[in-house]
Amino acid sequence: MSIAIPPLPSSSQRSESRNSNHSRSVSEASVAVSRPGGGSSHIRSRPSLDISPSPKPPVQLDEAELRAKHIAGQLAAEKAQKERARAAEAIRQQNKLASERAELTGNTSLGSAAGASIRRSESVLRSERERAEREKAARMDLERQQWLAREVEREARVSAQQEAEAKERAKVAKAKEEEEAAARRRSREVKEIMERADAERLAREAKARSERLAREAREERKETERREAEKERREVERKDKERRDVERYEAERREAERKEKERKDMERKDKERKEVERREKERREKEREAERREAAERERKNKERQQQQQQQRDEQAQQQRAMAPDNAAFLEYPHHDKPVPEGTKYRIEGCPCCTAAPRIVEIPPGNPSNYEPDPVISRQRSQRKRQLELEQRQEQLRQQQQAVGPSTNNRHSSAIPGTNAGRSRQSIDYLAGGVSLHD
Repeated sequence: MSIAIPPLPSSSQRSESRNSNHSRSVSEASVAVSRPGGGSSHIRSRPSLDISPSPKPPVQLDEAELRAKHIAGQLAAEKAQKERARAAEAIRQQNKLASERAELTGNTSLGSAAGASIRRSESVLRSERERAEREKAARMDLERQQWLAREVEREARVSAQQEAEAKERAKVAKAKEEEEAAARRRSREVKEIMERADAERLAREAKARSERLAREAREERKETERREAEKERREVERKDKERRDVERYEAERREAERKEKERKDMERKDKERKEVERREKERREKEREAERREAAERERKNKERQQQQQQQRDEQAQQQRAMAPDNAAFLEYPHHDKPVPEGTKYRIEGCPCCTAAPRIVEIPPGNPSNYEPDPVISRQRSQRKRQLELEQRQEQLRQQQQAVGPSTNNRHSSAIPGTNAGRSRQSIDYLAGGVSLHD
Protein backbone atom coordinates (compact mmCIF):
# COMPACT_ATOMS: atom_id res chain seq x y z
CA MET A 1 0.00 0.00 0.00
CA SER A 2 1.39 3.43 -0.97
CA ILE A 3 0.30 7.04 -1.02
CA ALA A 4 1.39 9.95 -3.17
CA ILE A 5 3.19 12.69 -1.21
CA PRO A 6 3.35 16.11 -2.92
CA PRO A 7 6.83 17.48 -3.55
CA LEU A 8 8.48 20.29 -1.62
CA PRO A 9 6.87 23.71 -2.48
CA SER A 10 8.84 26.72 -3.63
CA SER A 11 9.81 29.62 -1.32
CA SER A 12 7.24 32.04 -2.86
CA GLN A 13 4.45 29.50 -2.42
CA ARG A 14 5.50 28.87 1.19
CA SER A 15 5.48 32.64 2.00
CA GLU A 16 2.06 33.20 0.37
CA SER A 17 0.52 30.25 2.19
CA ARG A 18 2.08 31.38 5.47
CA ASN A 19 0.65 34.96 5.06
CA SER A 20 -2.81 33.69 4.16
CA ASN A 21 -2.85 31.26 7.06
CA HIS A 22 -1.66 33.99 9.43
CA SER A 23 -4.37 36.45 8.38
CA ARG A 24 -6.99 33.73 8.60
CA SER A 25 -5.93 32.73 12.12
CA VAL A 26 -5.90 36.39 13.29
CA SER A 27 -9.43 37.00 12.02
CA GLU A 28 -10.69 33.78 13.61
CA ALA A 29 -9.12 34.72 16.96
CA SER A 30 -10.65 38.22 16.88
CA VAL A 31 -14.07 36.82 16.07
CA ALA A 32 -13.77 34.33 18.92
CA VAL A 33 -12.80 37.08 21.39
CA SER A 34 -15.53 39.53 20.36
CA ARG A 35 -18.20 36.84 20.37
CA PRO A 36 -19.94 36.72 23.77
CA GLY A 37 -19.52 33.54 25.75
CA GLY A 38 -16.88 32.39 23.27
CA GLY A 39 -14.80 29.38 24.20
CA SER A 40 -12.96 26.53 22.75
CA SER A 41 -16.09 25.37 20.96
CA HIS A 42 -16.19 28.57 18.81
CA ILE A 43 -12.56 28.20 17.60
CA ARG A 44 -12.23 26.40 14.29
CA SER A 45 -9.22 24.29 13.49
CA ARG A 46 -6.54 25.83 11.32
CA PRO A 47 -6.66 24.58 7.73
CA SER A 48 -3.73 22.64 6.34
CA LEU A 49 -1.06 24.20 4.18
CA ASP A 50 -2.00 24.87 0.59
CA ILE A 51 0.93 23.45 -1.37
CA SER A 52 0.49 23.27 -5.10
CA PRO A 53 1.72 20.01 -6.71
CA SER A 54 4.74 19.98 -8.94
CA PRO A 55 5.28 17.90 -12.04
CA LYS A 56 7.77 15.67 -10.15
CA PRO A 57 6.72 12.05 -9.69
CA PRO A 58 5.18 11.22 -6.28
CA VAL A 59 7.15 9.39 -3.60
CA GLN A 60 5.90 5.90 -2.77
CA LEU A 61 5.43 5.15 0.96
CA ASP A 62 4.64 1.80 2.50
CA GLU A 63 1.77 1.19 4.91
CA ALA A 64 3.83 1.45 8.14
CA GLU A 65 5.35 4.81 7.21
CA LEU A 66 1.96 6.13 6.13
CA ARG A 67 0.40 5.09 9.44
CA ALA A 68 3.24 6.76 11.37
CA LYS A 69 2.87 10.01 9.42
CA HIS A 70 -0.90 9.98 9.93
CA ILE A 71 -0.56 9.50 13.70
CA ALA A 72 2.05 12.30 13.88
CA GLY A 73 -0.29 14.65 12.01
CA GLN A 74 -3.18 13.84 14.33
CA LEU A 75 -1.04 14.49 17.41
CA ALA A 76 0.16 17.85 16.00
CA ALA A 77 -3.42 18.90 15.19
CA GLU A 78 -4.65 17.96 18.67
CA LYS A 79 -1.76 19.86 20.27
CA ALA A 80 -2.51 23.01 18.20
CA GLN A 81 -6.21 22.79 19.03
CA LYS A 82 -5.44 22.53 22.76
CA GLU A 83 -3.16 25.58 22.58
CA ARG A 84 -5.86 27.63 20.81
CA ALA A 85 -8.43 26.53 23.39
CA ARG A 86 -6.13 27.58 26.26
CA ALA A 87 -5.57 31.04 24.65
CA ALA A 88 -9.31 31.62 24.10
CA GLU A 89 -10.07 30.53 27.68
CA ALA A 90 -7.49 33.01 29.01
CA ILE A 91 -9.02 35.86 26.99
CA ARG A 92 -12.52 34.92 28.15
CA GLN A 93 -11.43 34.92 31.78
CA GLN A 94 -9.80 38.33 31.41
CA ASN A 95 -12.96 39.76 29.80
CA LYS A 96 -15.05 38.32 32.58
CA LEU A 97 -12.84 39.87 35.26
CA ALA A 98 -12.92 43.26 33.53
CA SER A 99 -16.72 43.24 33.24
CA GLU A 100 -17.05 42.27 36.89
CA ARG A 101 -14.80 45.19 37.91
CA ALA A 102 -16.86 47.58 35.78
CA GLU A 103 -20.11 46.40 37.38
CA LEU A 104 -18.65 46.78 40.87
CA THR A 105 -17.47 50.35 40.31
CA GLY A 106 -20.64 51.44 38.49
CA ASN A 107 -18.76 54.42 37.08
CA THR A 108 -18.88 55.14 33.41
CA SER A 109 -15.43 56.56 33.33
CA LEU A 110 -14.15 53.57 35.16
CA GLY A 111 -16.11 51.38 32.78
CA SER A 112 -14.63 53.14 29.79
CA ALA A 113 -11.16 52.86 31.34
CA ALA A 114 -11.79 49.19 31.94
CA GLY A 115 -12.96 48.83 28.37
CA ALA A 116 -9.84 50.58 27.14
CA SER A 117 -7.66 48.33 29.28
CA ILE A 118 -9.59 45.36 27.99
CA ARG A 119 -9.07 46.46 24.42
CA ARG A 120 -5.38 47.04 25.11
CA SER A 121 -5.08 43.63 26.70
CA GLU A 122 -6.94 42.15 23.75
CA SER A 123 -4.57 43.81 21.32
CA VAL A 124 -1.58 42.60 23.35
CA LEU A 125 -2.99 39.10 23.52
CA ARG A 126 -3.85 39.23 19.84
CA SER A 127 -0.32 40.32 18.97
CA GLU A 128 1.11 37.58 21.24
CA ARG A 129 -1.20 35.05 19.65
CA GLU A 130 -0.27 36.19 16.16
CA ARG A 131 3.42 35.98 17.06
CA ALA A 132 2.90 32.47 18.50
CA GLU A 133 0.96 31.47 15.39
CA ARG A 134 3.74 32.81 13.16
CA GLU A 135 6.38 30.96 15.17
CA LYS A 136 4.31 27.81 15.11
CA ALA A 137 3.71 28.13 11.36
CA ALA A 138 7.43 28.71 10.81
CA ARG A 139 8.28 25.69 12.98
CA MET A 140 5.74 23.52 11.19
CA ASP A 141 7.01 24.80 7.84
CA LEU A 142 10.57 23.91 8.89
CA GLU A 143 9.44 20.46 10.08
CA ARG A 144 7.55 19.99 6.82
CA GLN A 145 10.62 20.96 4.82
CA GLN A 146 12.83 18.63 6.88
CA TRP A 147 10.33 15.81 6.49
CA LEU A 148 10.09 16.43 2.73
CA ALA A 149 13.89 16.50 2.53
CA ARG A 150 14.06 13.16 4.36
CA GLU A 151 11.39 11.74 2.07
CA VAL A 152 13.30 12.96 -0.99
CA GLU A 153 16.48 11.41 0.41
CA ARG A 154 14.66 8.15 1.17
CA GLU A 155 13.14 8.18 -2.31
CA ALA A 156 16.63 8.65 -3.73
CA ARG A 157 17.88 5.71 -1.65
CA VAL A 158 14.92 3.62 -2.75
CA SER A 159 15.49 4.51 -6.38
CA ALA A 160 19.21 3.74 -6.02
CA GLN A 161 18.35 0.44 -4.38
CA GLN A 162 15.85 -0.32 -7.14
CA GLU A 163 18.47 0.51 -9.76
CA ALA A 164 20.98 -1.74 -7.97
CA GLU A 165 18.39 -4.50 -7.81
CA ALA A 166 17.61 -4.01 -11.48
CA LYS A 167 21.33 -4.24 -12.29
CA GLU A 168 21.62 -7.34 -10.11
CA ARG A 169 18.61 -8.90 -11.83
CA ALA A 170 20.08 -8.04 -15.20
CA LYS A 171 23.39 -9.56 -14.12
CA VAL A 172 21.62 -12.69 -12.84
CA ALA A 173 19.59 -12.93 -16.06
CA LYS A 174 22.74 -12.56 -18.13
CA ALA A 175 24.53 -15.19 -16.05
CA LYS A 176 21.52 -17.48 -16.40
CA GLU A 177 21.48 -16.99 -20.16
CA GLU A 178 25.21 -17.71 -20.31
CA GLU A 179 24.71 -20.80 -18.15
CA GLU A 180 21.86 -21.98 -20.36
CA ALA A 181 23.99 -21.39 -23.45
CA ALA A 182 26.85 -23.33 -21.86
CA ALA A 183 24.42 -26.10 -20.89
CA ARG A 184 23.10 -26.26 -24.46
CA ARG A 185 26.67 -26.33 -25.74
CA ARG A 186 27.58 -29.09 -23.30
CA SER A 187 24.47 -31.05 -24.25
CA ARG A 188 25.43 -30.79 -27.93
CA GLU A 189 28.95 -31.94 -27.13
CA VAL A 190 27.63 -34.79 -25.00
CA LYS A 191 25.24 -35.78 -27.76
CA GLU A 192 28.06 -35.82 -30.30
CA ILE A 193 30.24 -37.82 -27.91
CA MET A 194 27.39 -40.28 -27.33
CA GLU A 195 26.82 -40.65 -31.06
CA ARG A 196 30.51 -41.34 -31.64
CA ALA A 197 30.54 -43.74 -28.70
CA ASP A 198 27.48 -45.55 -30.09
CA ALA A 199 29.13 -45.89 -33.47
CA GLU A 200 32.33 -47.20 -31.90
CA ARG A 201 30.33 -49.54 -29.69
CA LEU A 202 28.42 -50.95 -32.67
CA ALA A 203 31.68 -51.51 -34.51
CA ARG A 204 33.19 -53.22 -31.49
CA GLU A 205 30.09 -55.37 -31.04
CA ALA A 206 30.17 -56.46 -34.68
CA LYS A 207 33.86 -57.34 -34.40
CA ALA A 208 33.29 -59.14 -31.10
CA ARG A 209 30.36 -61.07 -32.59
CA SER A 210 32.47 -62.28 -35.51
CA GLU A 211 35.30 -63.24 -33.15
CA ARG A 212 32.83 -65.01 -30.86
CA LEU A 213 31.40 -67.06 -33.71
CA ALA A 214 34.88 -68.10 -34.79
CA ARG A 215 35.83 -68.94 -31.21
CA GLU A 216 32.65 -70.99 -30.73
CA ALA A 217 33.44 -72.97 -33.88
CA ARG A 218 36.94 -73.72 -32.59
CA GLU A 219 35.59 -74.62 -29.15
CA GLU A 220 33.02 -76.95 -30.70
CA ARG A 221 35.76 -78.81 -32.58
CA LYS A 222 37.81 -79.02 -29.41
CA GLU A 223 34.78 -80.26 -27.45
CA THR A 224 34.18 -83.02 -29.98
CA GLU A 225 37.79 -84.13 -29.70
CA ARG A 226 37.61 -83.92 -25.90
CA ARG A 227 34.46 -86.06 -25.76
CA GLU A 228 36.11 -88.76 -27.85
CA ALA A 229 39.18 -88.73 -25.61
CA GLU A 230 36.98 -88.73 -22.50
CA LYS A 231 35.07 -91.75 -23.79
CA GLU A 232 38.29 -93.70 -24.34
CA ARG A 233 39.60 -92.63 -20.92
CA ARG A 234 36.40 -93.74 -19.15
CA GLU A 235 36.60 -97.13 -20.83
CA VAL A 236 40.17 -97.60 -19.63
CA GLU A 237 39.22 -96.42 -16.13
CA ARG A 238 36.28 -98.85 -16.04
CA LYS A 239 38.53 -101.78 -16.78
CA ASP A 240 41.07 -100.59 -14.19
CA LYS A 241 38.28 -100.15 -11.63
CA GLU A 242 36.99 -103.67 -12.21
CA ARG A 243 40.50 -105.03 -11.68
CA ARG A 244 41.01 -102.94 -8.51
CA ASP A 245 37.59 -103.99 -7.18
CA VAL A 246 38.48 -107.65 -7.55
CA GLU A 247 41.76 -107.07 -5.73
CA ARG A 248 40.02 -105.00 -3.01
CA TYR A 249 37.34 -107.65 -2.48
CA GLU A 250 40.01 -110.30 -2.06
CA ALA A 251 41.97 -108.14 0.41
CA GLU A 252 38.80 -107.37 2.38
CA ARG A 253 37.97 -111.07 2.61
CA ARG A 254 41.44 -111.85 3.96
CA GLU A 255 41.21 -108.91 6.41
CA ALA A 256 37.79 -110.11 7.61
CA GLU A 257 39.12 -113.60 8.24
CA ARG A 258 42.07 -112.15 10.19
CA LYS A 259 39.80 -109.90 12.28
CA GLU A 260 37.44 -112.81 13.00
CA LYS A 261 40.36 -114.88 14.25
CA GLU A 262 41.59 -111.97 16.40
CA ARG A 263 38.08 -111.46 17.79
CA LYS A 264 37.81 -115.08 18.83
CA ASP A 265 41.25 -114.90 20.47
CA MET A 266 40.22 -111.72 22.34
CA GLU A 267 36.97 -113.33 23.51
CA ARG A 268 38.89 -116.33 24.81
CA LYS A 269 41.39 -114.08 26.60
CA ASP A 270 38.56 -111.93 28.03
CA LYS A 271 36.85 -115.01 29.41
CA GLU A 272 40.08 -116.16 31.04
CA ARG A 273 40.77 -112.66 32.45
CA LYS A 274 37.24 -112.34 33.80
CA GLU A 275 37.50 -115.75 35.45
CA VAL A 276 40.78 -114.74 37.11
CA GLU A 277 39.27 -111.42 38.21
CA ARG A 278 36.21 -113.20 39.62
CA ARG A 279 38.38 -115.55 41.64
CA GLU A 280 40.54 -112.62 42.85
CA LYS A 281 37.41 -110.66 43.78
CA GLU A 282 36.01 -113.60 45.75
CA ARG A 283 39.34 -113.94 47.55
CA ARG A 284 39.42 -110.20 48.40
CA GLU A 285 35.81 -110.35 49.57
CA LYS A 286 36.65 -113.23 51.87
CA GLU A 287 39.68 -111.35 53.22
CA ARG A 288 37.62 -108.18 53.76
CA GLU A 289 34.92 -110.19 55.49
CA ALA A 290 37.52 -111.77 57.79
CA GLU A 291 38.99 -108.31 58.47
CA ARG A 292 35.51 -106.93 59.21
CA ARG A 293 34.83 -109.76 61.63
CA GLU A 294 38.20 -109.20 63.32
CA ALA A 295 37.58 -105.44 63.50
CA ALA A 296 34.11 -106.00 64.91
CA GLU A 297 35.55 -108.37 67.47
CA ARG A 298 38.25 -105.83 68.38
CA GLU A 299 35.64 -103.07 68.57
CA ARG A 300 33.48 -105.20 70.83
CA LYS A 301 36.43 -106.00 73.10
CA ASN A 302 37.46 -102.31 73.16
CA LYS A 303 33.94 -101.26 74.10
CA GLU A 304 33.82 -103.89 76.84
CA ARG A 305 37.21 -102.73 78.13
CA GLN A 306 36.15 -99.08 77.96
CA GLN A 307 32.92 -99.87 79.79
CA GLN A 308 34.86 -101.71 82.48
CA GLN A 309 37.34 -98.82 82.75
CA GLN A 310 34.52 -96.28 82.86
CA GLN A 311 32.80 -98.33 85.54
CA GLN A 312 36.03 -98.52 87.53
CA ARG A 313 36.56 -94.76 87.12
CA ASP A 314 33.02 -94.06 88.22
CA GLU A 315 33.48 -96.27 91.28
CA GLN A 316 36.83 -94.65 92.13
CA ALA A 317 35.39 -91.17 91.60
CA GLN A 318 32.46 -92.04 93.82
CA GLN A 319 34.85 -93.32 96.47
CA GLN A 320 37.02 -90.21 96.17
CA ARG A 321 34.00 -87.93 96.43
CA ALA A 322 32.88 -89.83 99.47
CA MET A 323 36.34 -89.48 101.02
CA ALA A 324 36.75 -85.78 100.18
CA PRO A 325 35.98 -83.38 103.04
CA ASP A 326 34.51 -80.77 100.67
CA ASN A 327 33.70 -81.95 97.15
CA ALA A 328 31.73 -78.91 95.97
CA ALA A 329 34.73 -77.23 94.33
CA PHE A 330 35.95 -80.02 92.07
CA LEU A 331 32.45 -81.21 91.18
CA GLU A 332 31.87 -77.91 89.39
CA TYR A 333 35.22 -78.23 87.56
CA PRO A 334 35.74 -81.98 86.99
CA HIS A 335 38.05 -81.60 83.94
CA HIS A 336 41.78 -81.10 84.54
CA ASP A 337 42.09 -78.51 81.69
CA LYS A 338 39.62 -76.14 83.31
CA PRO A 339 40.77 -73.54 85.85
CA VAL A 340 40.29 -74.00 89.56
CA PRO A 341 38.60 -71.20 91.51
CA GLU A 342 40.77 -69.18 93.81
CA GLY A 343 40.82 -70.55 97.35
CA THR A 344 40.03 -74.14 96.27
CA LYS A 345 41.90 -76.63 98.44
CA TYR A 346 41.47 -79.75 96.29
CA ARG A 347 41.53 -80.38 92.55
CA ILE A 348 41.16 -83.40 90.28
CA GLU A 349 44.39 -84.64 88.74
CA GLY A 350 43.50 -86.62 85.64
CA CYS A 351 40.52 -86.57 83.32
CA PRO A 352 37.42 -88.78 83.74
CA CYS A 353 37.30 -89.36 79.97
CA CYS A 354 40.90 -90.70 79.85
CA THR A 355 42.25 -94.15 80.81
CA ALA A 356 43.89 -92.94 84.05
CA ALA A 357 41.74 -92.97 87.12
CA PRO A 358 41.13 -89.53 88.64
CA ARG A 359 42.56 -88.74 92.00
CA ILE A 360 42.32 -85.75 94.32
CA VAL A 361 45.53 -83.85 94.97
CA GLU A 362 45.87 -81.15 97.57
CA ILE A 363 46.90 -77.77 96.16
CA PRO A 364 49.85 -76.31 98.07
CA PRO A 365 49.15 -72.83 99.40
CA GLY A 366 50.73 -69.92 97.50
CA ASN A 367 51.72 -71.94 94.39
CA PRO A 368 48.86 -73.83 92.70
CA SER A 369 51.20 -75.41 90.11
CA ASN A 370 53.65 -76.92 92.66
CA TYR A 371 52.47 -80.50 92.70
CA GLU A 372 53.48 -83.88 91.25
CA PRO A 373 51.62 -84.44 87.94
CA ASP A 374 50.06 -87.73 87.07
CA PRO A 375 52.34 -89.85 84.76
CA VAL A 376 49.41 -90.91 82.55
CA ILE A 377 48.35 -87.31 82.03
CA SER A 378 51.95 -86.31 81.23
CA ARG A 379 52.17 -89.09 78.65
CA GLN A 380 48.87 -88.00 77.09
CA ARG A 381 50.01 -84.39 76.93
CA SER A 382 53.29 -85.36 75.24
CA GLN A 383 51.40 -87.54 72.75
CA ARG A 384 49.03 -84.65 72.05
CA LYS A 385 51.98 -82.30 71.50
CA ARG A 386 53.63 -84.74 69.06
CA GLN A 387 50.31 -85.18 67.23
CA LEU A 388 49.87 -81.42 66.89
CA GLU A 389 53.42 -81.08 65.50
CA LEU A 390 52.73 -83.91 63.03
CA GLU A 391 49.53 -82.28 61.88
CA GLN A 392 51.29 -78.93 61.45
CA ARG A 393 54.02 -80.57 59.32
CA GLN A 394 51.37 -82.34 57.22
CA GLU A 395 49.49 -79.06 56.73
CA GLN A 396 52.70 -77.30 55.64
CA LEU A 397 53.47 -80.15 53.23
CA ARG A 398 49.93 -79.99 51.83
CA GLN A 399 50.21 -76.23 51.30
CA GLN A 400 53.55 -76.67 49.53
CA GLN A 401 52.06 -79.35 47.28
CA GLN A 402 49.10 -77.12 46.45
CA ALA A 403 51.45 -74.24 45.63
CA VAL A 404 53.63 -76.47 43.40
CA GLY A 405 50.76 -78.42 41.82
CA PRO A 406 49.10 -81.85 42.05
CA SER A 407 51.49 -84.78 42.34
CA THR A 408 50.78 -88.37 41.23
CA ASN A 409 53.35 -89.84 43.66
CA ASN A 410 51.61 -88.64 46.85
CA ARG A 411 50.51 -91.97 48.22
CA HIS A 412 50.55 -90.89 51.91
CA SER A 413 48.04 -88.01 51.86
CA SER A 414 46.37 -87.41 55.19
CA ALA A 415 43.15 -86.24 53.44
CA ILE A 416 42.44 -89.78 52.14
CA PRO A 417 40.83 -92.13 54.69
CA GLY A 418 42.67 -95.39 55.30
CA THR A 419 46.16 -94.04 54.40
CA ASN A 420 49.27 -94.35 56.56
CA ALA A 421 48.72 -90.89 58.07
CA GLY A 422 45.14 -91.79 58.92
CA ARG A 423 46.16 -95.08 60.45
CA SER A 424 48.91 -93.39 62.49
CA ARG A 425 46.36 -90.87 63.76
CA GLN A 426 43.97 -93.67 64.71
CA SER A 427 46.78 -95.51 66.50
CA ILE A 428 47.68 -92.34 68.44
CA ASP A 429 44.04 -91.90 69.43
CA TYR A 430 43.96 -95.53 70.49
CA LEU A 431 47.10 -95.14 72.58
CA ALA A 432 45.57 -92.08 74.21
CA GLY A 433 42.78 -94.26 75.51
CA GLY A 434 40.26 -94.15 72.67
CA VAL A 435 39.79 -90.39 73.01
CA SER A 436 40.13 -88.23 69.87
CA LEU A 437 42.34 -85.21 70.27
CA HIS A 438 39.79 -83.15 68.30
CA ASP A 439 36.83 -83.85 70.63
